[in-house]
Amino acid sequence: MKRITFGKSWFRAKKRLTETWDEPKARIAHEQRQPYVAVVENDEGIHCFIEANNDYIGVGFFDNALREFLSYQFQEVEQGRLFLTMATRREFDGETDRVKCGTTYYFKLDGSVTVESEDFATANLATKEMQADVSGNWETYPIFSDYRSLTRVDR
Repeated sequence: MKRITFGKSWFRAKKRLTETWDEPKARIAHEQRQPYVAVVENDEGIHCFIEANNDYIGVGFFDNALREFLSYQFQEVEQGRLFLTMATRREFDGETDRVKCGTTYYFKLDGSVTVESEDFATANLATKEMQADVSGNWETYPIFSDYRSLTRVDR
């Protein structure tokens, strides 16, 4: 069972909504392309949050400690069509909130991808360029409260 809670924004450091909204207020924000957040819960707890603002949709996925281990950024590059432009995966230092290392993928429409891997303990940053099939990076701009397609972890 999934439950969605709406609000003004997600406060990452405190792991909570900054302000809880009722569904009608969030629906108006969605329809007017104003900023709002939807927090999606499943039987295990909070699964992810979706932050929307005009032509941008961000999705943050949580582990059991409410640490954002994976995030996606979509841009509306065509009317009603989103393109995944960035994905970041993080690993944490034990049970702490401190990020140990992370990898970010920057996608372009032509299939070029820049991959940045960073080890925060050594401050080592590695960058590589590659080509990929980005046909799976497309999504339809969501209908209010129907975020199923955007909240898929595996892409």
